[in-house]
Amino acid sequence: MSFPASTLFDWPRSLENFAEYFPLDEEPWLWLPKIERALEGIVPTLRDGQRDFPPGLQVGQNVYIHSSVKLPHLGTLEDNIYIGEGVHLNPGIYIRRNVIIAANCVVGTACELKNSILMEGTKVPHFNYVGDSVLGNRVQLGAMVVTANLRLDHRDVLIKTPAKSYATHRRKVGAFVGDEVRVACNTALQPGTVLGRRCTLLPRFVFSGFLEAEHTGLPKDRNVGVMPGGTEA
Repeated sequence: MSFPASTLFDWPRSLENFAEYFPLDEEPWLWLPKIERALEGIVPTLRDGQRDFPPGLQVGQNVYIHSSVKLPHLGTLEDNIYIGEGVHLNPGIYIRRNVIIAANCVVGTACELKNSILMEGTKVPHFNYVGDSVLGNRVQLGAMVVTANLRLDHRDVLIKTPAKSYATHRRKVGAFVGDEVRVACNTALQPGTVLGRRCTLLPRFVFSGFLEAEHTGLPKDRNVGVMPGGTEA
């Protein structure tokens, strides 16, 4: 029995050009190694006077930034990045390699993104880390929410759903957060976390495992805990 990405997400119209790389009928953790390949064909923002970058914003190779995006005066964009229409970028951002950001997202102060997809209208506004993860449409992360993507024992990450467990064969796997999920401040999502559509996680605890759609994550939930331990890398 598979766990298709369509269980968690509707593919956003603003990323239609990437849809062939990320089929909704396959498990979303299979998307992670495809992000780099999907970005190979983008047309980078030119630096020959068609777009001036602020002097404090460092921009790497193969980076596309929609003309509507207001650029921050301070930050780093590494290589292979797509930033869609209406995205709001705050000063102090650090966007590492292989990141796709759909329309109308917010990436806030001191946020770090790496090898991830953010779908339409998603907000990572304050001191967030999102690594090796997929965040669905209209997801809201509170301040200091992080997606841990590396087990402390460095073993491959397992994905646990009610039906079965899946071997990812990857050491670095973050979270898969369904459409319209809200995660409150100072919450850590452990490696391999899956949150169903329209879930809510309350503040200041560690979540590990799987949460069904429409549920609220509380410390008494059977899949909430600190094992197997995780960190960000």
